[in-house]
Amino acid sequence: MQRLSRKRFLVINFSVFMLALIYVLSDVQAWISDHIRLPADFAVRSRLGLSPQLDERIKIYAFDDKTVYALGYSDLSLSHWSSLITYFASQKPHAIFIDKVFGLPLREATKGAANASEIDRFQQNIRALGIPIVVGGFVSSEKKYGRQPMPLEEPRYQLDHIAGLSPEQTLDAFDHLPIEALNFYGPHQDLRHAFNTGHIVNDSYGHLKLLYRIAPLKVIPHSGFLAAGALQAKSGKFWIQGRQIPLDSDFRLIVNFPARELLYQRTKSILPEILRFNRGETNQSVRPNDIVVILPAMFTGNTDFKASPVGKIQGGYFSVAVINSILQGLWIRPGYPMLLFILFAVGLGGIWGDRATPLTFNILTPTILMGIALGGTLCFALLSFSIDWLSVSGFFGLAGIANFLERTRLSKIYSNAVMFSLQGALSPEIAKTIAKDPSIIEQEPTERIVTIMFIDIVGFSMTSERQTPKDAFGFLKTQLADMVQIIHKHQGIVDKSLGDGLLCFFGYDMGHGRSTSQHADQALACAIEIQRHSVDTIIQPSESISPIYPLRIGINSASVYLGNLGTRGRIDFTLIGNGVNFAARLENACEPFKINMGVTTYDLLSRFPRDHKSFASKKIRIKHHKKPHTCYEYDPFIDDDTKLRKAKRLYLEYHNLYSTEERWLAKDNRVKVKTQFGEGALVNFSSGGLSFKHNKNLATDTIVNLEIELAPRKSHHKNRAITATTAVICWCRPDEDGYLLGAKFNLFDELEAENFRDNLRGQLNQFGELVRVEEQKAASE
Repeated sequence: MQRLSRKRFLVINFSVFMLALIYVLSDVQAWISDHIRLPADFAVRSRLGLSPQLDERIKIYAFDDKTVYALGYSDLSLSHWSSLITYFASQKPHAIFIDKVFGLPLREATKGAANASEIDRFQQNIRALGIPIVVGGFVSSEKKYGRQPMPLEEPRYQLDHIAGLSPEQTLDAFDHLPIEALNFYGPHQDLRHAFNTGHIVNDSYGHLKLLYRIAPLKVIPHSGFLAAGALQAKSGKFWIQGRQIPLDSDFRLIVNFPARELLYQRTKSILPEILRFNRGETNQSVRPNDIVVILPAMFTGNTDFKASPVGKIQGGYFSVAVINSILQGLWIRPGYPMLLFILFAVGLGGIWGDRATPLTFNILTPTILMGIALGGTLCFALLSFSIDWLSVSGFFGLAGIANFLERTRLSKIYSNAVMFSLQGALSPEIAKTIAKDPSIIEQEPTERIVTIMFIDIVGFSMTSERQTPKDAFGFLKTQLADMVQIIHKHQGIVDKSLGDGLLCFFGYDMGHGRSTSQHADQALACAIEIQRHSVDTIIQPSESISPIYPLRIGINSASVYLGNLGTRGRIDFTLIGNGVNFAARLENACEPFKINMGVTTYDLLSRFPRDHKSFASKKIRIKHHKKPHTCYEYDPFIDDDTKLRKAKRLYLEYHNLYSTEERWLAKDNRVKVKTQFGEGALVNFSSGGLSFKHNKNLATDTIVNLEIELAPRKSHHKNRAITATTAVICWCRPDEDGYLLGAKFNLFDELEAENFRDNLRGQLNQFGELVRVEEQKAASE
């Protein structure tokens, strides 16, 4: 297939890029990435056994069904919470994280609310532990009835404190961090001083926001960061434990989840621990610097489950994954800006679709798309680098397919044009082959040895004047169609129609773009069949009298240049060379019903015995050549000329029947006709033309200068000039002592023709030469 024009290529790929731009700026990309691409990345990583391991310092305890069933309630009272937290804190862990927004918890059996002294005692006990007790809160754009937003006065909520800069410097460094009009709700106002509170808002499908900026210098970090280390801000970026936190443009991070099965395996029921501290025993599993994670809502009926790339999990596992990433430095780096990746993919896809062959495109395009997907998932699994390979591969494929389909559409149009252009020139099978791959004929012109054949219909111009244009066209079309069918049968290629003839050649397989042998034999066999078919057509019985068209055929084998001279959408496959012109001269010198061939064709014959009586050597004169050229005449009817004689008789009868002009016949051969080719004798004449004898075979459409003179009866007298004019040879046939030719005067109108005829007749009468009117119509034209 042809490549696209630069303008069409740019238009297609610009359209695809604009579609990609809309896609990236819309929510569609995020939805597809969250629901399809990220789950696939995590699944492949898990299958490869490359999911991150859960740090041994993380200890997870859950209020599961067994705990709720044994205790008879799903929550603890303040005193029980205080005892449980103290129980875990006794081993000096780094922090205790409780995935809970603390209200005033009551056991189902408690009838009254907690009193003020119990609340104070709870806060004093928690603060006296000396380790961070981290709990959750949530943000809302609306105020919640009956709740008091947290004042956020502690240093952990001050951006300038986190950055270690003055307020002015902090504002300059973090002016890119958007301010959101949000309210932060955490533990009950009577309990909030006992805890370190961060938000536990988790986006579905694996994202969470590092922090919310609700005022120029106030931020709310995620609770997972409060549990694992001190958050730092410098140079407009955020760090923890000396490692930069990779965030996307919305200040979100992709949560690096361990395998869900691993999370479940490492989660223990909290019931045994409750029973131990009820018995006054100490915790044996928690060690210093561990992080204790308590998940209060892991029982049946709880709704705190969220969709994630590893499946639906309890919301507290988001914080567990964040803590694990902090402890091990295992972050997923987002691959942005995605627009640049997609732009690059669109460009490459467009080039691929424009340049790949159909076979290559169909085979390799799925492979390339799979390769992009595999490369993206391996980058995620091995390097923890998140590339939106689904969008990249999708737009690579879209650009490639769009360009390829446009090429296919244009190629289809071009193939149809090629098919239309080649109709008649080639057999339908070869034409279909080339239409599927037009590049076969779009190659550079090449030099080939072929056999050229010219076919001419004798006397068509003269005969068509006696018919309506519609009838003449119909008869000509039928005869040319029959000849084309025979040419295709012999593996010939029709170069062009010449009005009342054809130019074709043999020896080139256009369907495969290669030369073939035996082309001289093919051409001669084709010419013989055409001449015999022509004679059969002439002599076949017909209810109506049809015009009769004898044929002349010239054949020559020579080296020519073959190539397509047409432009895109128009095929003009032709041949150029002196051998083509010589084939035309051979046809002009050929007698009707016979075949003239050059010496090269004669020498290349292998299937035809060259000593057969059908071959006859002859000399012909070629224009612009001083010496005559040898050629070989082939008579297809040498062994049985019955049909040929009948065809000639019908041809003469046809012209006799349709000749309506009166003719005057010279009584003897004293009226001479001088031409530039020599002298002949007048036979008859009319207002339209004349017949004369000549010793040379003059080709049809040859223009001759005529001088008509009367030879004297006595030898010492001079010829008497009668008149002069020009004429065109219309036909020529052998006679007893030479050739009989018919010529049509080159006169402009009927009056001028009648004046010429009357003048010629008057001159002959004046000189005493007897001229008689022939009652029978002449049959010579």
